[in-house]
Amino acid sequence: MIASKITRRILHHIYSIILSLSYYPQERIDAFCIGHNDYLNKAPITPANQILIDNLATVFNPYDTGITVKHSDKGKRATDVTKIKEYKPSLIVQLNDITNQINTITHSDKNILKELNLNKQSLFYDGKESEILRYHKELLFNIKLNPAFVTVLPAAEALVTAVNGLYDVKSSKNVDITSDITAMDTYVDPLAKVMLTNFLSLNIQNINNLDAVVDYFPYIYMDESVKADTFLYKNQWIIDLLAGEIKNDIRLVFKFKNWLKIQNLSLGDCMVFLSDVPNPTVIPGRAVRSIAGETIEFPFENIGSATELYLIFAAVTPGVAVKLKVTVREKK
Repeated sequence: MIASKITRRILHHIYSIILSLSYYPQERIDAFCIGHNDYLNKAPITPANQILIDNLATVFNPYDTGITVKHSDKGKRATDVTKIKEYKPSLIVQLNDITNQINTITHSDKNILKELNLNKQSLFYDGKESEILRYHKELLFNIKLNPAFVTVLPAAEALVTAVNGLYDVKSSKNVDITSDITAMDTYVDPLAKVMLTNFLSLNIQNINNLDAVVDYFPYIYMDESVKADTFLYKNQWIIDLLAGEIKNDIRLVFKFKNWLKIQNLSLGDCMVFLSDVPNPTVIPGRAVRSIAGETIEFPFENIGSATELYLIFAAVTPGVAVKLKVTVREKK
């Protein structure tokens, strides 16, 4: 029953987040609750945990639908944002890859493509923001429902994550697209109550191992939402790359046993690797790709050897600059 000092602090933090859920932006609440649901489904599904999963679904679906409808009604999601147009070439490549994978599995069953709206790819990049986001969400949902598409799921999740990331800055010349939900407590309050119930239930279930409770609540998603974009801890750096640039940033401090977290804040992909020279001209096969709009985390040993002292970043999307938020962690 005794928890470490760090665990106690995190549990208190999670508790305070849930009690103040209505003060967070919609996309962070989405990530927090969906992450909680995903972990519940990954863990052994006991009768007690199934109740938690069912209770969350009961309140999350009305919340998710209600918020989207509310924004659409107010015209706050009625603007065709420029970012989706800029991302269109990469988006089409990813949609084609998903389509090809599904055709291989279904032997090119056109009815399946129609059900997934992949027969009209323009739905995924033309029109209102609310519609674009809805079609991506439905695509991922339907792929998750079909066990035959399990191999397609990583590509679908990567696509939806990247597209959602394009709308972190929601503005255009004519209208601001807000993510403020403080006036929508009727949707958030029931969700907060269930999240609190789940939190307390999991503490009871894991009374002899409270460390396990932390994994069920991805609180880091909420922490990031209350920081300014320019806020950096001492182990974090912003890396800017010109299109096609390969460079080593001498500001970064790391040890080979460390882990690297990369948040891609741009529309371009980047390759990351270790090198024994500060100015390499070739990208090795061991390099890890950082996809536009995604966050990845991996040990340094994945991208090189202990004798290679230079951390190299390479912008690889033709004609597109890259902006990264890089964090060095002592351990995952």
